[in-house]
Amino acid sequence: MSEIVSERRSNLTPAVRAPGHLGTLNGVVIPTCENMWGVLIFLRFFYIVGEAGVLQAYVIVIISWLCAILTALSLSVIATNGPIEQGGVYYLISRALGHKIGGAVGCVYFFGMMLLSVLEVLGAIEVLLETEPRADMGLPRELAVRLWALAMLAVLCGLVYGGIRFVSKLGSLFAAIVLLTMLSYYVGLCTAPISGVDDRVTGLSSNTFRDNWSADYDSGVDFSAMLSIFFPCFTGILSGANRATNLRSPEKSIPVGTISAICLSAVVYLSYMTLWGAVASRDYLKGKDASSYETYHRHLLAGGDAGNSVQIVKDIAWPSALATQIGVIIASLSQALQCLVVSPKLLQAIAADGVVPFLQPYAEMTNNEPKMALLFTGFLAACAAMIGSLDLVAPLLSICFLTCYASLNLATFLLSVMRPPSWRPTWVHHHWSTGLLGFFACFTMMFLIKWYYALIGFFLTAMLFLYIDYKEVQVDWGSGLGGLRLHLAVQSILSLGHELHYAVNWRPQLLTFVKYGETDSLEEPGRGRHLLRVAAQLKKGKGLCVVTGVMERPLTEDTGGHIEAVQSRLELDMEDAGIEGFAKVIVMPSYNEGMVIAAQSLGLGSLTPNTLLFDFPHHYKEEGQFQEAVSFVEMIKHCFSLGKALIVPFNLESFPDETTVRPTGPIDIWWIIHDGGLLILLAHLLSQHKIWRNCHLRIHTVAGLQDNSELLRKSLTRMLTLARIDAEVDVVEFDADDLVAYTHDLTQRAEEAAKFAAKFQQLNTNKKLTLKAVTEGTAPRTPRTPTAASPKADEAAGNTDNFQRRKSTLGSATPFDKYEEEISTNAFPQMVDFAQGVRHQSRESHKTDLTRHRSLEDVFRPVSVKLTPAPDDGEHLDELKIEIELPSTRRSSDSVFRPTSIELVDTLKEDPPKVDVNESAIVEVEREDTPDENSGVKDESEDTEVFDLTREWPDHPPDKLNALILNKSKEASLVIINLPDPKTNLDVLQYMQYVESMVDGLHRVLFVHGCGQEVWSL
Repeated sequence: MSEIVSERRSNLTPAVRAPGHLGTLNGVVIPTCENMWGVLIFLRFFYIVGEAGVLQAYVIVIISWLCAILTALSLSVIATNGPIEQGGVYYLISRALGHKIGGAVGCVYFFGMMLLSVLEVLGAIEVLLETEPRADMGLPRELAVRLWALAMLAVLCGLVYGGIRFVSKLGSLFAAIVLLTMLSYYVGLCTAPISGVDDRVTGLSSNTFRDNWSADYDSGVDFSAMLSIFFPCFTGILSGANRATNLRSPEKSIPVGTISAICLSAVVYLSYMTLWGAVASRDYLKGKDASSYETYHRHLLAGGDAGNSVQIVKDIAWPSALATQIGVIIASLSQALQCLVVSPKLLQAIAADGVVPFLQPYAEMTNNEPKMALLFTGFLAACAAMIGSLDLVAPLLSICFLTCYASLNLATFLLSVMRPPSWRPTWVHHHWSTGLLGFFACFTMMFLIKWYYALIGFFLTAMLFLYIDYKEVQVDWGSGLGGLRLHLAVQSILSLGHELHYAVNWRPQLLTFVKYGETDSLEEPGRGRHLLRVAAQLKKGKGLCVVTGVMERPLTEDTGGHIEAVQSRLELDMEDAGIEGFAKVIVMPSYNEGMVIAAQSLGLGSLTPNTLLFDFPHHYKEEGQFQEAVSFVEMIKHCFSLGKALIVPFNLESFPDETTVRPTGPIDIWWIIHDGGLLILLAHLLSQHKIWRNCHLRIHTVAGLQDNSELLRKSLTRMLTLARIDAEVDVVEFDADDLVAYTHDLTQRAEEAAKFAAKFQQLNTNKKLTLKAVTEGTAPRTPRTPTAASPKADEAAGNTDNFQRRKSTLGSATPFDKYEEEISTNAFPQMVDFAQGVRHQSRESHKTDLTRHRSLEDVFRPVSVKLTPAPDDGEHLDELKIEIELPSTRRSSDSVFRPTSIELVDTLKEDPPKVDVNESAIVEVEREDTPDENSGVKDESEDTEVFDLTREWPDHPPDKLNALILNKSKEASLVIINLPDPKTNLDVLQYMQYVESMVDGLHRVLFVHGCGQEVWSL
C-alpha cells in the first residue's frame, strides 16, 4: 500500500503542484469571509437575539469565535511548518496525527463540507418559496423543499463539473452580491422602521435594547439550541488552507488572512446582534403571532416558519425587499457552490493517499479536476438534502467541523510539546497551550451543541479509524503522533527502572533464535516455524518478544541486501505464527556466536529479554555435527553467566499448532530440586493459550526417602492455592544417588567442608578453637534473595522447635539430610525453609529483602575459603580469621523455599567444627591464652591458604529417573522438566546422553533452565 501511496502522490500533475498566483486578500480573506457569511446571517440572527437576549447572543458569538481563533492559530503554526499539498486541512492533519486519525478526521471534514452546501441550499429554498409562493407547484411544502433541493444541487454540481475556472470567475461577482446584501441589512436596521411595517419594529432604541438584554427562552429552547444554530457561521475558517496550492505564498497568506477574516467576521456578527437587539421587540424577533406556521417544533427551532422569517427580512430590507431576498438566495447558493468546489478536491486527496481503501475509485483526475469525486459528493448531498430542514442540518455539520478543529488543535499541541526535528514553523506567535486550550474548547463545544450528535460524530470517526486499522493501510510518511509514542516509550522505559525485577511484574521476556541459511530462508523451515509457534503460545505472559534470525556467514559488502531480505521474511514468519514482537537479524561467522552476542546486547533498559528460546540440537549425532552439542552446552553456561533463563523444546516437530488437534491430556511439571517457580509459571502461561486450554496441570516434585512426603505435599498444595494456580500435586520419593546430576553441588560442599574442618584442626593441634558465624551487616551477593530467620533468632523468639520442623519440610534438602547424617559434625547442614511470607520491608531494605516475593535464586553455592592470620601486633596472635565466600549461583528452592542462615557455635576438640553457610560469613577462631611453642615462627606461605573446592560429577545414569517419569507422565500432553547444570570441564557427550536418556520415551518435552533471577509472587 505504501508503494501505491507514493505512486499516486508522485503522479499529481504539475498544474496541481505549481505555485499559485493569489495573494492574501483574494486567496484567503475573501474566500474565508464568503464561506462564513451565509444564509444564517439573514434568516436566524434575529431569532437568536429574541430567544437568548443580547448578552447571551454576545456569549455565543465570543465562545464560537474563541474556538475559531484558537484553531486559526494552530492552523497558522502547522501551515508554516512546510508546504501544503492537495487536500489542505486533511493533508495537515494526516501528516501530524498519522494516516489512521487523519483519514478518519478527513472523511468527517469532507462530510461537514458537503453538509454545509446542503444547509446553504435549504436556506436559499426557504427564501425562494416565500418570495414566490407558486414555486411549491401545489405540492406539500416538505416535498417541494426536497425537490427544489435536488434541482439546485444538480445545477450547482453541473456548474462545477463544467469547470472550476468558470466557477472561479463567478467568485468575485458572488462576493459583491453578498456584500451588497449585508449592506442592505445594515442600512435597513439603522433606518427602521419604514412605513407600513409591524408596530413592534421600534427602530434603534436604548429601551428596546435594554428589554432585549437578558434571555427569555420559550419552552423547549435553550442556550445549546441557539449555539448549534449559530456556530456554522464559523465553519468556513479553513478555506484559505484548502486553497493553499493556489496561493503565491501560503506560509504568509494563510495565517494573516485567516485570522483577519475571523476577527472581521466576529465584529460583523456582534454588530448584527447589537442592531437586532435595539430595533424590535422580543416577540417580533421570536416570530410569535405570525400569520401561519406549520408546527410548533419548527417555530421553536427556526424562529417561526419560513414565511415569518422572510417577513422579517421584508420589513427590514432596504431599499427593496425583493432585491434583498434575491441577494440572500444568491449569497446562499454562492457559498454552496464554493463548498461543492472544495469538498470533491478534499475527497480526491484522501482517495489519492490510499488511506481509506473504499474511496480509491475517486482518486482519478479528469482534465486536472476530480470529476468522480464530484459525482460522489453530489450524490451524498442529494441524500442529505432529504432531511429537508436547515435547523436539523446545522448542528450535525457543526459537529463535523468541530471534530476537525479539535484534531487540528491536538496536532499542534503534540508537535509543539514533542518538538520533533522536522518541527520548524515560521509563525512565531504560538505556544503549546493554545493548541491544548483549542482542543478542549472544541471538544466542549461539541457537547454544548448536541451531546447525542457529538456521540454520533465520535462513533463515525471511530468506525472509520477502526476500518483503516483493520485494512492495515501502510503509508510512506511519519506523523507527530508517532513521535509522541516514541517519546512516551522512552520516558516509560527510563521511569520503569528496575520495576520489572519485582515479583509482581516479572514475566518471561523471550529471545527466540532461528537460523537462516544461504538462501535467505529458514535453514529448517518446519522446525523454525514450530519454534515460533511455541514462542507465540507463551505470549500470555504479556512480555517482550524478540525473534533473532542468525545468518551464519561472513559480513561482506553485499550482506546488507541479504539482511533486508531476511528481515522481511522473518517479520512475515512472525506474523504467520501470531507473534507480536520485534525481529532482528544478526550476521555472525557461527550460529553460537550470534546467540551469545544477541543475548548480551538485545534489549533496552528493563525491556531486556530474560529468557532464551531455541531448538534442541537434534543433529549432533550425525557425522561432523557434534559441534551442535558443544554449542548447546556452552549456551547453557552462557545463559547462567548472563543471568538468563532458557527454554528448549524437545521433539519440536510434535508440538501442536493451530492446524492440529488440540491436546487434552495433562501438562506434567517435573520439579527436581530447583527452578520450580519458573516451571510452574511457564506451565500456567501455556495453559492460558487456546491450544493448551483443555490441559490441566500436574506437579511432580522429588523428596528424599526419609522426608515427610505428606507434609511436603500439603505445603506445596497450600502454596499453589495462595498462588491461585489449579494443579495436582504428586510427591515422589527418590534415592539421592539417582539425582546426583542435580545435587552434586551440595554433596561437594558438604564433603569439602569436612575436609576443610579437618585441615583446620591440623593447623591448630592442641588448641581450643571457637567458631562463630558472623552475619550481621553482611548483604547478600544477590539482592533479590529474601533473608530468612536463623535458628539463633528462633531460639531468641522461643521457637526452639523450628530447626527440627524445617528438616521435615520440602526444603530440608531432599536428598541431602543423608549426607548430614553420614558426615555428622564434620559437615555443615544447608537448610531451606518453606516460605510462609516475609514481613513488610521499607523501600531502603528492598536491596536485601522483598515484600512477599519469592526468589528462584540458588541457595546451594560453591564455596571458597581463605584463611588470614591476624596482624602480628602482639595482641591478636591467637586469632585466625577464615572467610567463606559464596558466589551467586542459581540453585534455588524456587519460590516455595528460601535459604535459612544457620549459626552454629562449637568447640573444636576431637571433631571438626560445623561451619555456617551464608551469603558471606566470617568465621572467627579464638585460641587459648597458652602460647604455642612455635607461635613466634610464622611461615609466609601460611598467611593465606585457598582450598580448591571442586569435584568431578559422578557418572550416575538416569535410568531410574526416566523409568519414574515414564510411569507418571507417559500419557501427558507435555512434560516440563528442568535441566541439570553442566559443570565445568564436563564431557559434553555424557551430558547430552544423560538429558536424552532422562526423557527417553516421552512424546513432547519442554526443557527449562533457570538462572536464579526469576521471581514471582503469590
